[in-house]
Amino acid sequence: MIKSLRLENFKCFKDSGVIPLGKVSVLTGYNGAGKSSLFQALLLLAQSVEGDELHRVRANGKYVSLGSVSDFVTFGSDEKKFSIEIESEAPDYSMNFTFSPNKENSRLGDLCGFVLNGQDQFSTSSKIGGNVSAVSDGDVKTKAAEKEADRVLQCADWTFLNIFKNIHYISANRLGPTLYEVRTEVDRENPIGEKGEHRLEVLKSRPDIIENIEHELSFILERETKIVLGEGEESKSILNLSFTEGDTNVVKSVNTGFGFAYVLPLLMATECQHNGKVLVENPEAHLHPRAQSRLIQVLSKRAVENDNQLLVESHSEHIVNGIRLACLLEKEINPLTTDDVKFYFFNEDNRIVPLEIDEDAQLSPWPEGFFDQLQKDSAEILRRGLLK
Repeated sequence: MIKSLRLENFKCFKDSGVIPLGKVSVLTGYNGAGKSSLFQALLLLAQSVEGDELHRVRANGKYVSLGSVSDFVTFGSDEKKFSIEIESEAPDYSMNFTFSPNKENSRLGDLCGFVLNGQDQFSTSSKIGGNVSAVSDGDVKTKAAEKEADRVLQCADWTFLNIFKNIHYISANRLGPTLYEVRTEVDRENPIGEKGEHRLEVLKSRPDIIENIEHELSFILERETKIVLGEGEESKSILNLSFTEGDTNVVKSVNTGFGFAYVLPLLMATECQHNGKVLVENPEAHLHPRAQSRLIQVLSKRAVENDNQLLVESHSEHIVNGIRLACLLEKEINPLTTDDVKFYFFNEDNRIVPLEIDEDAQLSPWPEGFFDQLQKDSAEILRRGLLK
């Protein structure tokens, strides 16, 4: 589990400060205030792990595509490098990675600083003949920097890199209803795909999870729902998805609401994943408010039961309140507790405000802009209507 995260010189953050994470962490706030940057920092490292080593970062990969490395170094910074600091537990590690743009390939970032459990690995390397300046001096040739980084990394214990494996990431840009989907090979590390594009392939290979997902869909959408998975009549290279509502009515996914298709990969991610991490953007998309609340209750329950860490980015008060409610339910219904949860509000100044949750699921503080628009609009309607 990742205990905390800190970003320096990364996108909008000159220094984010240390951000403690819980079993379930919810990121809310203004657009463009840095919520997605936290996801991207973790996914950037995850997609850059090669085998059991992390020598460089790849700006574009299986999780995120961010252009060139210089694009996500904080604007106006004197130093053309960025740092990602992570603390983990079980196993317990503290690590700080610093990367600078590769001179020959703008889409790569070379490791130029690495501190593990308080020990500067590059300083250690210099004691055995390494040349730290070859890495830290931005004017030297890339070949020399890479050679020195390799020397350092060959001496490191890379066991901690396991925290970047077993990650499921479902983006806000998910696949909607389709008439059919072409069968493909799935990635072992993110089998459902960031857009849910491999959802049917995974369902085909994991019939054991379908009953649970049907039960969860029925609870969230408040109608008995069954999944009907079929192969194309003329080609076994395609799959199609339908739902049964009630006893007999089979409906193609394109003839149901978007919510059916949009919620499916989220449920699959938390159902398939064990002892890992699930990152979800905007789970509320295309769902009625009550369905949003029920969805996050299901996702948080599965996170605890399957020993997963769940990170959620959301603009919905119903997601926030659904988690608060889940903490207060009987534990046989939902084992989530207030100790498992972290809430953050990202304000318009790119400052991260932690919101404390007490044993009664009450939040404090309640900063300006934190789901207060209903009250503001209601007051303005009253002023311009009944009180004019």
